[in-house]
Amino acid sequence: MKTSIFQNFNEVTDTQPISKILENIQNGTYRNLIVYLRKSIADDKKEAAERIKKSLPAFTPSATFKGGRKMEFLQEYNSLVVLDIDKLEKQKLADSKAKAIQYQYVYAAFISPSGNGLKLFVKTDSTKENHKETFLKLQRYFEELLEVEIDKSGKDITRL
Repeated sequence: MKTSIFQNFNEVTDTQPISKILENIQNGTYRNLIVYLRKSIADDKKEAAERIKKSLPAFTPSATFKGGRKMEFLQEYNSLVVLDIDKLEKQKLADSKAKAIQYQYVYAAFISPSGNGLKLFVKTDSTKENHKETFLKLQRYFEELLEVEIDKSGKDITRL
């Protein structure tokens, strides 16, 4: 499974295996930026936090693109559905992650750069045509399972 890497959120700069991105997240490649981002958020330095956030790699987990981040530029859909859960307390975040990774189709689960959110990548057999429908089913399932609210943006294949 591959993903497109973006600069300035819209300009495709590279295509990489999603496993490489996840490996970089897991092994701490972005640790210094993440620590600085979380400190900026804690210190209410919004401009600094936004600048740091923009310097982190942005990628489209569900597909690869060529020429921009619009459906007309979609190259390859990989059937991953992104579930994004924001604004969780520390214990709820840990509990939600532990519960989510028990679901056999969760391909990846990690804490968001801000430190108070959870990202889930769920492997499905969806097509680009039924991505939204698959997202809505997974959204309902995980909202009930984890007792959280899931951001609706995951229904969009072009989502970073």
